Amino acid sequence: MTKSTTLHILTFFGLAFGLTFAFSKFPPIILYAIDFREMLCGMGPLLGGLVCYQIYGISTSYSVAGTQPIKIWAMVGLVSFTFLLTNTGTSSSTSLPFMLSQMLYCFGEEYGWRHYLQTVTNPLHKWLQPFVIGLIWFVWHFAWLPEPLKAMLGQNFNAPLPIGIITGIVSLALFSMFLGWTIQKTGAVLVPTLIHFATKSNSGTLLATIIVVVLGIITWDTFSLGKAMRK
Repeated sequence: MTKSTTLHILTFFGLAFGLTFAFSKFPPIILYAIDFREMLCGMGPLLGGLVCYQIYGISTSYSVAGTQPIKIWAMVGLVSFTFLLTNTGTSSSTSLPFMLSQMLYCFGEEYGWRHYLQTVTNPLHKWLQPFVIGLIWFVWHFAWLPEPLKAMLGQNFNAPLPIGIITGIVSLALFSMFLGWTIQKTGAVLVPTLIHFATKSNSGTLLATIIVVVLGIITWDTFSLGKAMRK
């Protein structure tokens, strides 16, 4: 790992961790069932990435909607519709604010981990890259969550601390490998955002999201929704 890559990573981590920690100290801000303080905490990685892009003048091939924006937004629509359809335990007046707020929260995180950090760690070995991202992602949770290990691994997780740390880092590293593959294929940070959101929703939405994303990526080079519509 070069000195410049190390500097880019550490600067980003300091900003993302520090901003999220500062936001977590705000008083609760809840309006229309939306926890705005939680949303702000999720913006730490996004703001850290934006600042680092400006400081270091780093270029990237990634964007919000990638190289086929019509296809990406169609995927967003399908996942959103599935969530609203399957989230039967709550009313639409609650489901919609939850979905929008969690989408924004996940976008804030994924912009940092996938858009910026994936970009600056691209020179690393293909096995080292997800480990570095997973490690930083793991430690970042300690900036604001009262019980980070339980939040990441489930409320019933009661293993010894060393086991929890190793499990958490490995889990996020493997997840980073999968999410990294999705943005490498599509160039769109919205794709890992959808998957991240689906893990916070329900089993029906998670299954539908995985199917939509995998099919979208498999047909990425052979089927463009924009070209199909023009025909």
